[in-house]
Amino acid sequence: HARAGAACRHNLTYWRGGDYVGIGPGAHGRLTLDSGVVATRQVKAPALWLKQAGTRGHGTQEEERLDPRARAEELVLMGLRLTEGLDGARFERLSGTPLSQVLNPDAVEFLITTGYLGRTGQGIAATPKGRLTLNAVVSKLLN
Repeated sequence: HARAGAACRHNLTYWRGGDYVGIGPGAHGRLTLDSGVVATRQVKAPALWLKQAGTRGHGTQEEERLDPRARAEELVLMGLRLTEGLDGARFERLSGTPLSQVLNPDAVEFLITTGYLGRTGQGIAATPKGRLTLNAVVSKLLN
C-alpha cells in the first residue's frame, strides 16, 4: 500500500520480475544469466551465514535455475500483487511465453465476470476484491 508515486522501488523490482541480489542471512535473489533465471537463497542463521561468508566468500546456500513454467508462475504470483497487474508484453519478454498460454482461459473469464480480475490493455489486474483473495485467484488462474 502506497500513495501514487511513493511505491517502494525495491518491492516494484521483484513484483515486476526484475533481477535482485539477495545479500545477508536468509535473503533470496533472482538473477538472469545466460542459462536463464537463477533463484538464490542465503543461509538463514546469521552466525552460520557469517562463518560461510568468511570461509567461502559467500553465504549462498542454494542456487536453482527456474524452469520456464516455474518462472511464469512466479511472474503471475508477483505481478498480481500490483495494482497495475500483469503487463502481457513484459510477461512474455521475461518468461518467453505469452500470458494467454500460461493462464487458464476459463478461469480468467470467470474471475473477470465475478469481479476478481479486470483487463488492462494487454494484461490483467486483480481488483480490490481479488487482492483480498489473491492466493485463491492465482490458484484458479494457474490450474
